[in-house]
Amino acid sequence: MAIRTIRVTPTLDTSAYAVGDVLFVGTEVTLPAKSCFLRGVQAVVKDTDGASQEINLLFFQKNTTALGTINATANISGANLLANKYLGGTKLVGGAHGLDSAAIYNQQELNDAGATVGGGVHGFCLEADPTDASNNHVVYVQGINTVGTGTYAASDLELILTVEY
Repeated sequence: MAIRTIRVTPTLDTSAYAVGDVLFVGTEVTLPAKSCFLRGVQAVVKDTDGASQEINLLFFQKNTTALGTINATANISGANLLANKYLGGTKLVGGAHGLDSAAIYNQQELNDAGATVGGGVHGFCLEADPTDASNNHVVYVQGINTVGTGTYAASDLELILTVEY
């Protein structure tokens, strides 16, 4: 088995976000193989105000429907969520960590009620759509701002995924 680090920069809105807002929609993640195990996720945010933030990341096989409009409350229907072929999700918790104008977000394991159960990493399978021959090993990630009211430049967030394949 091999391990690969994948870096992805989703496009953000430049206005202040509220709790529950869609942070970004359908961002492509190109995997090194059609099926990979997500070992961990971290993120770096530039030009932050130093406030603690939390982001939920949701991974999908398809990019049929957005979770909602960027910088508005997530409002995807159950039917559209199913059509996107949900693969798994994780929570990132961030803060300044003593850094000036930057924040590091680390993955946290959650229980079914959404409460943190420890610092462990909950991995899951990322599998490209097996029915799409032209897929080129692509899955999609969408994000929801769950804590904080951050304001960002369009390319201030970099997701860092570690996958095994």
